[in-house]
Amino acid sequence: MEDGNGWFVNKSRFSLFKNSEAGTFYFNMKFSGVLRKRAFWIANYQDEKNYVQFEIDERTITMSVIADGKSTTSKSVPHPLVKNDNYYPVSIQVDPNRVVFGGLQNGRYNQFYTWTSQSGNLLERRFGFRGEVDLSAFRFLAAQ
Repeated sequence: MEDGNGWFVNKSRFSLFKNSEAGTFYFNMKFSGVLRKRAFWIANYQDEKNYVQFEIDERTITMSVIADGKSTTSKSVPHPLVKNDNYYPVSIQVDPNRVVFGGLQNGRYNQFYTWTSQSGNLLERRFGFRGEVDLSAFRFLAAQ
């Protein structure tokens, strides 16, 4: 849903994409939440009980594997995302076997976190967002 100021506001449980093409998503993101501002990026989505989740907050990124409804969470890793006004410019590259996060710093996107899948081709499953997230300037650039 458009908020009238160029921001797409999603409040669905999952907003997922199916894209069989490797490439990079670029967008501006505002973190949602009252007590803890954060966003959730989903990869390798099979169903509501089987997917990989990346939780990004103002300081860290944390990866969790949800399998049969049970979550296994990795250690949180600090990220270098730089807030621009009230949003974060983010890039997420999706390849057949990995997801790479980047942030805009000094005019260019720098990669800061890579996750490699051990369970097949990520482009065969869906990916996207979980829960409330505010996005603008959303675009996709196919891999060359």
